[in-house]
Amino acid sequence: MSHNRKMDSIRFEYRPTIKKIYWFLVVITIIFLLVLLRINLAKLATETYIFTTIKLVIALIVPLSILFRLHFIIRPYIFSKYKLEKNLLFVKFKKKEKKVNLDHVTHLKFTLFSPRFFGGFKIKLDDGSSYRFLSLLQNNHKVVEYLFVNKPSLKSEAKYSKYIKTSKTVLVSWKRILLRLKQWPWLLIKYFLLPGIFYFYTYKNISLGNNASFSETEKLVLLYVSFFIINLVIAIVYNHFEEMILNSRISEKTDEELSSWDFSTEKIIFYCSQVFFYISTAVTLYIYSKSIIHIF
Repeated sequence: MSHNRKMDSIRFEYRPTIKKIYWFLVVITIIFLLVLLRINLAKLATETYIFTTIKLVIALIVPLSILFRLHFIIRPYIFSKYKLEKNLLFVKFKKKEKKVNLDHVTHLKFTLFSPRFFGGFKIKLDDGSSYRFLSLLQNNHKVVEYLFVNKPSLKSEAKYSKYIKTSKTVLVSWKRILLRLKQWPWLLIKYFLLPGIFYFYTYKNISLGNNASFSETEKLVLLYVSFFIINLVIAIVYNHFEEMILNSRISEKTDEELSSWDFSTEKIIFYCSQVFFYISTAVTLYIYSKSIIHIF
């Protein structure tokens, strides 16, 4: 591998959604703080000034600490501008700019969570400084790609490749999930109506009997939960199957192709997957239902 691999200047920043979530949290925290302030100030008429002040300070500690963390810790991360030029990563927040020499990285650690679940990685330099990057940062895999080429000894090739592949395609995976969430009637049918049908079928055909350990209500809840869990496990398997198909189709795509990925084909895969899901789940729940009826 060539140590002096040429790379074009790449600019990236945290995704717009995370910035909207940040401002949402700020507004909600401020509203909560004002409500607490109003409630405690209203008690001045009936309580002593010192007692009310102590209660107010205690009540405001949590929202103020949240605002402090959001402003001084979270904000510089998600509102910074990142630029990668060859071996140099520039991190600029307002007028302050840090220069990170990737050739000085001595340690690379991937988070336990996959990039699909907002995981990322942490690098440590020879001067002791460290930097964290999450999958919420656009094109964060470009940093790992540079380390893969120029610092291959930090991690195994398999771990490098796995992270780069997953992080590179994470936005497409998120868009697929959002498309599923928009089809909420399917979700209601899948997770509630389908197990509910077999639950009521089973309930009508069994006698739970008397058991000092569980009340009648607890037995009914446990029965429904068992149907729900079986249904959920099958749904997770099919979701993983859909994700595997998607990844096999986009693994070799360029960043430009991924940014404008057409999901029309995924809809066909989704509907086919749902047909198989309902058939296999119905058969499984029917067998489970008959087993419960036979036992009771």
